Amino acid sequence: MVVPVLTPAGERKGEMPVPQALAEPKPSAHVLWQVVTAQQANQRLGAASTKTRSEVRGGGRKPWRQKGTGRARHGSRRSPIWVGGGIAHGPKPRSWRTGVTQKMRRHAFALAMAAKLRQEKVTVVDPLTVDGYDVKVVLEMLASVNAGQRVLVLLHQPQQTLYKSAGNLRRVKVRLLPTVELAEVLWADSVLLSAEAAHALLEEGARWRVNGKS
Repeated sequence: MVVPVLTPAGERKGEMPVPQALAEPKPSAHVLWQVVTAQQANQRLGAASTKTRSEVRGGGRKPWRQKGTGRARHGSRRSPIWVGGGIAHGPKPRSWRTGVTQKMRRHAFALAMAAKLRQEKVTVVDPLTVDGYDVKVVLEMLASVNAGQRVLVLLHQPQQTLYKSAGNLRRVKVRLLPTVELAEVLWADSVLLSAEAAHALLEEGARWRVNGKS
């Protein structure tokens, strides 16, 4: 399996072979689900918080006497059954973080990229750069290389001009290869790689990383 190498103008420049580990990983839909779920859980802030009856202000005095009023017995206005009282079993700050192994992340990333490769949705653009800050140049490049509706651009080194030029395009995401999310690969209709990112991903095989940490 090979990946075409195009110029920003859409001219064919060559092709790059795909390593076996990335082209034909062992199928496992559960690994994909587990890694995507873990990444989404790790993005949750877990900052939701409610006050229990011990944290609500007031309620130090018994609302009315125990007997003789004809009403129910109450000892505090902070009770959860009162309006303005505490919340029973409400959310408290917590961590939703879920860990997955490096092997699982690599396997899931290989599965996602293999699906894009089989569908011929992966292209290497050399050089993957823009001159100046101009969104029109990015749109022209995407049209020249026949990119799909949703485009994921993977770089090996930061490019400020490309980041800012594509920043207002909702259907285009520019990411560094070590920090790309698996859900973003699955989201994309087309994956564009810079030559450096393609070398790191395709030629060096198992040296890719997902979500920034090995």
